[in-house]
Amino acid sequence: DETIVTVIGGLVKVFRAFFVLLSSLPNSIFINKWISLLNVITSYTINSSKEVALCTLSAIQDLLTALCSNESVPKNLWEETWKAWECIVITTSKHPEIPQRTLQLM
Repeated sequence: DETIVTVIGGLVKVFRAFFVLLSSLPNSIFINKWISLLNVITSYTINSSKEVALCTLSAIQDLLTALCSNESVPKNLWEETWKAWECIVITTSKHPEIPQRTLQLM
């Protein structure tokens, strides 16, 4: 689980650090890579421990922050990101090992 948390954190840092450069790629390439990242994060949320689930919740928050910094984000990118966010929140809120108070503090 520690490795998964480190990998997810690293992926998100790379996307955030190079967001301007990545978002300047042709839309089809950037959107495909962004959706792939969302799928990885969502997959780990569904299939992992509470530590990983909380890490993915934090990761998606970081990605949303990156999106907010860009004024020309395609609508379908927002929609895909919010779908992933909803999936992560729903999955995390049902995780038996995560106290509801922890989720409220995030």
